[in-house]
Amino acid sequence: MLTPVGAMLLYAGTAVLGFALEPGLARALPVYLAPGVGLALLWRFGTGIWPAIAVGAAATGLLRGWPPATAALGAATATLSLIVVCHGLRARDFRGSFARLHDALNFLLVVTAVFSVSGLLLGVLFRGVDPEASMMRIAAATGIGTTLGILIVGPPLLMWTSRRARGSTEMRQRPIESASLFLLLLVACDAAFGGWLGSGRMHYPLAFLPFPILLWMGFRLGPLPLVTGASVASVAAVYGTIRGLGPFAGQPPTEQLALDWLFLATMQVTFLVLGSAIGERRDADDALRAEKERAESATRAKSEFLSVMNHELRTPLNSILLATDLMLESDLSDEQRDLGQTVLRAGEALRTLVSDTLDMARIEEGRLELMPADFSPTELSRGVIDLFADAARRKGIRLDDDVDPRLPRTLRGDAARLRQVLINLVGNALKFTTEGAIHVRTECRSQEPGLVRVRWEVRDSGPGIEDSDLAAIFEPFTQVDAGSARAHGGTGLGLAISKRLVELMGGEIGVRSARGRGSTFWLTIPLYTVPARGTAETPEAAAEVRRDAVA
Repeated sequence: MLTPVGAMLLYAGTAVLGFALEPGLARALPVYLAPGVGLALLWRFGTGIWPAIAVGAAATGLLRGWPPATAALGAATATLSLIVVCHGLRARDFRGSFARLHDALNFLLVVTAVFSVSGLLLGVLFRGVDPEASMMRIAAATGIGTTLGILIVGPPLLMWTSRRARGSTEMRQRPIESASLFLLLLVACDAAFGGWLGSGRMHYPLAFLPFPILLWMGFRLGPLPLVTGASVASVAAVYGTIRGLGPFAGQPPTEQLALDWLFLATMQVTFLVLGSAIGERRDADDALRAEKERAESATRAKSEFLSVMNHELRTPLNSILLATDLMLESDLSDEQRDLGQTVLRAGEALRTLVSDTLDMARIEEGRLELMPADFSPTELSRGVIDLFADAARRKGIRLDDDVDPRLPRTLRGDAARLRQVLINLVGNALKFTTEGAIHVRTECRSQEPGLVRVRWEVRDSGPGIEDSDLAAIFEPFTQVDAGSARAHGGTGLGLAISKRLVELMGGEIGVRSARGRGSTFWLTIPLYTVPARGTAETPEAAAEVRRDAVA
């Protein structure tokens, strides 16, 4: 824990170091680094240590030879300004980590506003110390120099002492890259501001030599190394210019000072804002990643729950259905038989609901696998027709089918899932059709070497579907209206499962409908051809089939 004496010595030591460089720029110091240290101390340890900052500031004034009254007033002005900055930042919800763009903009706004006023006050005060200097020159030098000093020293100190600063973890994870980039930055700063490549106004572009390295540090390592590196480059620019080296050296003092200030302001503002934006983006990415992990965990938990419940429900439900079937085969009165059939229908509906729910969960998780086998598309279609023949006859609805004669007798695909989709479509057509006919057509849409695209159409004379409802008809838990759910039952999962099964098999599914004109549900599935008996499929033909299926 920093003691008040330590804070005083740290502030005074930084100030003395800065004042020691003053003669190099003809009595005008480019930046005052000590206020940046003072702001970091007040923010980190609280404004209660302000006496230590004030004593340190007064001590540096006395070391410069100022009159005691002037040194005391200067220390009071500087300390009060830093306290105002701290309170202003807290009022604007500032966080010392600079993890948000909001933090960087508020920091720039508050520091610039406070020290613009403070510079004017110090200009009036120091006018009495140096009568030959103009008040506005002193005010500008003090205000701008103090603001730049805070921008150079304050942000990296605040970020290094913050637990939320982004970049420290990346530097620990990439120690060699971090050390290499900082070493390369030092070499670039020495080359730009140490006179390696020349000095003077013809070498202005050299001042931007560290910029690409800083950008690389920011995007690779995060905002903390970026802001720290920018401060290192700024200090190198100040030190090089004071020594008479670098692109800003050799100019008249006023011009040299203005160029140095402009460069430092551009450097610090640019990389402070960029670093905060990078930190904010990385925080958003981390939050999104954590939310995704939570969602995936919840999905896994839901699927495990559904699997367990499916097993626990199916076992007694199958027993009930089996016992009901056996009971219906025995001698029963008409009333008892009606009650038994009601139990059987309710049990089958419940079993369908359980199966649909589990299938939907498996599909969403990507755990549903296809099981290709040889089958006859003609027998598949007619088997579905036979399944609903009695129900259609009882409702007085004509149910027929039409099979394209060009269709191969045997194809290869997941017949069980295809049958599930067709049962769903024909069952829906029968459910919503009260009179007329239902027609199932199976046709060979296209035929290529090793691959056949088969299209099924289920056309009914039911009430049809409004255009506004067609877009959502294949969404889970969607039905045309609430009345249909009450009148016909169902969960609205059947078409959603059908769509995902068809897409899983590489096909397409859709619907054409209009209110009062019936509906036509169609699906197109690519199926493999089966070589005739006694012929072998060559590797080239198999590869061609796989390419066609992917295409």
